[in-house]
Amino acid sequence: MVEIETNIPLDKIFSEKTVNEASGQRMDSFLAKTGLSISSIEGFHRNISAVTNNVYSVKLTNIEGVKIESILKVSQKRSEPRELALSNNVGGWNKNKLENESKILALVQNAGIPSPRPIFYQKFDDGTEVFAETLVAGQKCVDLRTPNVSPLEFEKLETEKGKILARLNNILLPLKTFGTLDEEAKRFNTWSDYFLTKVTTTLSCLYGMYDKLTNLQYFSNLANNQSEWKSFVGNIVKLYSAETVLHLINNDGVPTLSHGDFWDGNLIANRNKDNWDVSVIDFERGGVEGKSFDLSLWLAWKVGGKQDNPDPIEASETFLKGYKEAGGTISPDINKYVAIYGLWQYLDFLVMDIIYGIDRTDESVYEIKKLYTKIQEFLWNQKF
Repeated sequence: MVEIETNIPLDKIFSEKTVNEASGQRMDSFLAKTGLSISSIEGFHRNISAVTNNVYSVKLTNIEGVKIESILKVSQKRSEPRELALSNNVGGWNKNKLENESKILALVQNAGIPSPRPIFYQKFDDGTEVFAETLVAGQKCVDLRTPNVSPLEFEKLETEKGKILARLNNILLPLKTFGTLDEEAKRFNTWSDYFLTKVTTTLSCLYGMYDKLTNLQYFSNLANNQSEWKSFVGNIVKLYSAETVLHLINNDGVPTLSHGDFWDGNLIANRNKDNWDVSVIDFERGGVEGKSFDLSLWLAWKVGGKQDNPDPIEASETFLKGYKEAGGTISPDINKYVAIYGLWQYLDFLVMDIIYGIDRTDESVYEIKKLYTKIQEFLWNQKF
């Protein structure tokens, strides 16, 4: 039997709308299926409803008395805006992605890549998912900056990050179709079908969000005119419909295991003598994507928000060195993929920014305009 030492009542890990009787019945089922004895749970952080999961820090104790520092994630069925429900169906900001994460982590662990070890996963009849994984100790790479890290140490760290992504993207897959790994997810035979479905869904969400833009100062030039807003969204549709863009997406159609949110906030580092050990966490947005998808999103993030508009390849030279050393291949069209995939990523962020008022909207809008312009330049040499 496993015990969890914590300080929060049991029923708090489930929906606050659930009555105690139902919570008790659900907990009985949970205990029976996982073999855990739980007294209470310590809060780690509670996220915005329907954006991500509720996450708790727990201590698991096995029958030998060994304590395991762990993370418990709980995702429930929630009422949500129509736009988000639509986006959830094709691998956007999904509310119930713990099954997908548990399956991806199993593949990642089998490949020997440093990451959390899955402990258990359970899905209940009402859609609630519960997933436990080992805690990865260390510092998030997003917090490792000068002066605490020397330029030489930082270069070594960047190289190790690149190696991790290459190893992840080179994992052999049991599937040759595209999409997430949860059983209810729709599968796609081609990468272009999957990616363009994601694009279309995101743009459909944005198209109907005009009424939510009136209080956003950075959209004042569009929010004051509904036709301009819809024309803006329509122009992005035209970009993704261009023959050159479709050809590039089709050429990237090698089924590849993707993290889906590979950035410094999801990388944990520990010093190892004169080098670094890097682990990767949080695979909820992962799945089977195109070959250049993860790398392109990394490069788009790496130069995101920088007004001097640096070249993403030059800005990630040491990262790409490690990526290639670990067997990663870089398309000669990588800068175009950065624009194509990066634009979708920031459009998807914008959906969440608008719905939940996340304080990142100005950056998302800036990046959308910048990447939109880049695609226009290699298509038609036009200005935004």
